[in-house]
Amino acid sequence: MSIYGGFGTRQQETQYNNLTETLISLLQYRLIAYMKCEKIDEESFRLGILNVYDSMTRMEIRKYLEPKFSDSCKDLVKKIVKEMEEEKKISEVASEHHIFIKQTSPNSLLGEIYFDIKGKTQRKYWKR
Repeated sequence: MSIYGGFGTRQQETQYNNLTETLISLLQYRLIAYMKCEKIDEESFRLGILNVYDSMTRMEIRKYLEPKFSDSCKDLVKKIVKEMEEEKKISEVASEHHIFIKQTSPNSLLGEIYFDIKGKTQRKYWKR
């Protein structure tokens, strides 16, 4: 029987617990901001989640008992990675064609796309 939550040392268990607490804090921060319709730095949030997830999965290699909390946020991490890949593709295409994309508000279903055709700026609306 392990007294260290599946880890070989108390130090490893403490580090893992700190990561779990950080993950919960990040999710709480994002959820409260969403509920208050407040804007947050999405990139910092995403990178924070990815960093914590990466650290947790590396630690879980040495963890021989359940629970492995990184399993609970796999879907979120997949979505974040997919969105970041899509945004990278969009921004590469946009910069190549002089397109600027702007979301009208954090909770809006509309956004605006500005693009330059032969020196004239045009604006189009899109739905998410």
